[in-house]
Amino acid sequence: MIADAGIVWFGLILVIGFVGFFVVLVSAVIRFLVFLGRTMTPKRQIGESASTPADRDALSVCTNDRCGFLNQPGAKFCARCGRPLNRGNLDSLV
Repeated sequence: MIADAGIVWFGLILVIGFVGFFVVLVSAVIRFLVFLGRTMTPKRQIGESASTPADRDALSVCTNDRCGFLNQPGAKFCARCGRPLNRGNLDSLV
């Protein structure tokens, strides 16, 4: 009787381990696909959303050489890479 209960508990723990492994595996694959999607999207150009010089002055461009993302006005951090934004260098990029 006790041996049968041990087999049941062992099987239950084994099933929980397999389920946990596959949940982590699927999560890792989804995160990798999101990462690939972000890296393969083309960088936005300044002229796409800034039609007037006043609009360009309000935008925040990421200073990261690999990113260069055009952020929303008043942003303090880049929406793509998270780096703090330096708003004073926008005129040199146009």
